Amino acid sequence: MTYSLNTVTGIASVPFLAIRSLQELFQEFETTHPQAIIIINRDFYVDDMIIRDSSRQGILKIKSQVANILKISVDKISVEYLTRSRLLGAL
Repeated sequence: MTYSLNTVTGIASVPFLAIRSLQELFQEFETTHPQAIIIINRDFYVDDMIIRDSSRQGILKIKSQVANILKISVDKISVEYLTRSRLLGAL
């Protein structure tokens, strides 16, 4: 049996992984959350979101939409990680 490491490791890869993760979100949510995805695609620099709007309510709405997308994604990653951990533990 042969095993291979399929992850990118090291400190230098962190910005790449952050940007790549955001690009995946763009593809996954572009039809269901088009406004928030435009913000994620355009207004993130590595792991910082830089936005502006003419009103406080607009900023809070953007923040809420983006936070919801990120939370959905983190929940999916957590479930996948737990599933893989359990499967590997059973080996």
